[in-house]
Amino acid sequence: MRGNDPKNPIRNKIITEQAARLMYEIITGQAISPESSQEMRYYLNRINMMQDGSWKNIDPDQGQGHFNPIKGFFGEYFANSDPKNIKEFASKAGWTSDSRSEVAYINDGQVAYILAVFTQDATYAQNWQIFPKISELVYQKMQQIHLKYNTP
Repeated sequence: MRGNDPKNPIRNKIITEQAARLMYEIITGQAISPESSQEMRYYLNRINMMQDGSWKNIDPDQGQGHFNPIKGFFGEYFANSDPKNIKEFASKAGWTSDSRSEVAYINDGQVAYILAVFTQDATYAQNWQIFPKISELVYQKMQQIHLKYNTP
C-alpha cells in the first residue's frame, strides 16, 4: 500500500487485461523494443528457482528485498509438481495485507498461455493456497483442450 491514509490507499491502476497484454508484448518481443522485451523477460523468469528449489529458501519474513515470487503464487503449483516439465515460467506477483495479484506466462512446450488474477480482499491476501490452486486448475484445463484438438 502506498500513501499515508490506510482507509484510502493509493493503488495500482492497471487491470488484469492490461497486465496480460503487457506480458504478451514482453514475451513476443513487442514491449518497447525486442532488446528491452528480452531484458524484461530475463528479470521475470522464475524457471531456474523453480527447478533448483532455491525459492524454498526465500523467507519473506526476513525483511525488505526477500519477496518470494513462487510461494503462494501460480509458480508454486509447478515447483511442487514437476518443474522440469515447464519450459518457461515468467511472472510478476504482488501481495499486500489486503490484496494478491499475479500475471504469468506459462509454457510447457505443448501449451502456452498467460494467466492474470488480481484480488482485492484480505481473505485472498492471506490465503496461500488459492493462487497455486487456480494455477493447477487452469493448467489442467489447458492440457485437456490441447489434447482434445491435437489428438488424431
